[in-house]
Amino acid sequence: MARSSAPPPRPAEPGRAPAPSTVAAIASSIAVLAIATVLTKSFALGKELVLASTFGTASSLEAYLLALVVCNFLIGLVAHSLPTAFVPVLVRQLEHGRVAAARALVTGTTVIAVGAGLVCALAIALSSGTLADLLGGGFEPATRELAAELLFRLAPVVPLAGLGSVLGAILHARRRFWAVSLVPACTPIAIVIALLLGDADVELLTTATICGALAEAVLLGILVARAGLLVPRWPGLHDPELREVIRGYVPLLLGAAVLGLVPVCDRAIAATVGAGGVATLAYAGRLVDPLLATGATAIGTAMLPHAARSLAQGGRELRGVSVRLGALVLATSVPLVVGLVLGSHTIVKLLFARGAFTEADAAAVAGVQAVLALQIPIYLVGMIAARVLAAAGRVRVLVLGNLAALVLTVVLDLALVDGFGVRGIAIATVVMRTITVGWLLFACLRALRLREAQP
Repeated sequence: MARSSAPPPRPAEPGRAPAPSTVAAIASSIAVLAIATVLTKSFALGKELVLASTFGTASSLEAYLLALVVCNFLIGLVAHSLPTAFVPVLVRQLEHGRVAAARALVTGTTVIAVGAGLVCALAIALSSGTLADLLGGGFEPATRELAAELLFRLAPVVPLAGLGSVLGAILHARRRFWAVSLVPACTPIAIVIALLLGDADVELLTTATICGALAEAVLLGILVARAGLLVPRWPGLHDPELREVIRGYVPLLLGAAVLGLVPVCDRAIAATVGAGGVATLAYAGRLVDPLLATGATAIGTAMLPHAARSLAQGGRELRGVSVRLGALVLATSVPLVVGLVLGSHTIVKLLFARGAFTEADAAAVAGVQAVLALQIPIYLVGMIAARVLAAAGRVRVLVLGNLAALVLTVVLDLALVDGFGVRGIAIATVVMRTITVGWLLFACLRALRLREAQP
């Protein structure tokens, strides 16, 4: 029999509307997390302004962006999947007062993250030339050679990000969201300082990127040490909690690997358009991507624990909460998108049109940005469904959705890029989002109806 520890009783009837306070509480958490993320993204936007003024759409910047997208793909494998499997196990240990076991789990997971990052860094070092030739097929030979060199130099970013991901997850488990959200500002700050004070070259840009990642890991380590959990104690691979984390990590790793190939494919196909294609696509995402990341981080962080708690109590009101929250997300994001589409050219000129960034560059970027903006409300609603599915243990549905996203990206990019150029890649992204989110919504509602039908 379910416990009744909270004053307002949970409704037992499927379909009954959730208490308004439930949706309001989740929305309040989303707002707090969004504010913290926006503060960090503002530093990243400042970095993009400096990059635009310094490099424009130069081939050297395109080489750096290509190298960075490969590193970000590997960082996604190491840093973005492991915390999802790690945090629930850590929280359970802390809530039961098993501090020693929690410390052992922290050490074990940290070793896994850093070890996986080092393996990825070694793979980059051994295959940088091959990767640059494969992904930069549309570049000039000198640009591909520079991309290979920068990829080799950027390899240390991956293990540093792996370490930072575990340290940040620990702080998330301790409900210290502000600290985790603000620390990533270290990298754009380091890049801006380096470019303003030093020479405008991509080698300095690469060094500043590594220094920023190192600063983030150090700051997170200090915060975790103050929490009393950063105490070395290797539990061994036989530890049941660590093995549970690994079991949860493997399918999430597969899903992240598949989904992480989407921007890699976009950049590779943009390189076939000709000079400036990769840079145009990158600049077009400089405002859209932070908006997506801000909304996804806030919604995902706030929704996942609520979904888990609700499902543990039977999940009777979760469908109503999800629908109301989805409507709130649409009501908030659609007007933002309309403004972004209508004012795309003005926004791009205000942000980037200076120095080496020309009026022709602004016109090309604005057209692509207007199309990319259309995916924002679709993606954010899909994040609600994805978190509900994750809380329900429907990892296979998420992996299938990621696989569909990759296949659709490649097929649609190739079909549209000849007729529409870089804008065709943006159109393909919006279509891909619509189809995959539709799949997630169908699977989410079906899972919730099945849960409600259970006695």
